[in-house]
Amino acid sequence: MNLENTLIIGAMHHKTGTVLLNRVLRIIIPPYFKEVKGNVKGNGKGRPPTGTIDFSNNINCEPHYIHFPHSKFGNFKDVCPNFKGIHIIRNPFEIITSAYNYHKVCNEPWVLGTYQQTVNTLSRDEGLMYEINEIGGNVIRNMVSFDYTDKRILTVSIEDFYCNFDKTISTIANFLGYDEHECIKSCRSLDKNRNRKLKDRSSHITNKSNDKYRYNKFLKKAHKQQVIKIVEKYQSCNFMDKFGYID
Repeated sequence: MNLENTLIIGAMHHKTGTVLLNRVLRIIIPPYFKEVKGNVKGNGKGRPPTGTIDFSNNINCEPHYIHFPHSKFGNFKDVCPNFKGIHIIRNPFEIITSAYNYHKVCNEPWVLGTYQQTVNTLSRDEGLMYEINEIGGNVIRNMVSFDYTDKRILTVSIEDFYCNFDKTISTIANFLGYDEHECIKSCRSLDKNRNRKLKDRSSHITNKSNDKYRYNKFLKKAHKQQVIKIVEKYQSCNFMDKFGYID
C-alpha cells in the first residue's frame, strides 16, 4: 500500500488558521480516512497543548488523517516516513495581534486562569509584549524553525486563503492528488470573502476585515523588534523574505 496516499498530516500552529485548514482537509480527504488528533489537554497556565500520537500498527494498514493543532511536528517524520502533509503559516506580526485579541476573551482551558487574567490586567502595549514573550512568541519559534525543505509537506499561508481562496484549495488538492474542481466546489462555503457569517460567528476569527497589515494598528516598534529577534534566532530559513512578510 502506498502510504503517501493513505497517510495525510495536517501541520498547524496556534492562530495560523488551524480551524480553517482542518475544516478544508476534512472536506477534501475521503471520508473513509480515520481522523486522529494530538493530545490537546490544557493546564490553564498558558501552555499550548503538545500533540502526541500513538503510532500503532493500524497506521500502516488503513488510511489516516492526523492533525497536530498546536504542536511541534518532528515526531512523525521518523516513525512514519511516507506521508503527505499540509502545513499552514501566518505573518508573525499578525500571530501576535491575533493571539492577543483572542486570548483576552477565549474559553480554551489552557488559556483560562492566570494567563488570561494577566493579559486582561495589563495595558495593551504591555499585554502585546507579554504575548510576544509567552504563547505568541513560542508559536512563532515553532513555526519559523519548521523544516521547509521537506518535499513531503506543502506549506500554505492563511494570507493565501485571504487573497485567493480557490487557487489555494487547487494547490492543496493537486498536491494530495485529488480533483481540484471538486475540492474547490466543496470548500467554497469556508471562504470568508464569500460567506460573511463565518466572520461574524467564529470566535477564532479576530481579523474580520482580512487586512494583511492590521498588526500596524496594534504593534509598536519595540513589539516588532522583539518579534524579529525571535524569528532571526530560531528560523530554519530566511523566513520573512521567503514568505513575503517584510514589513
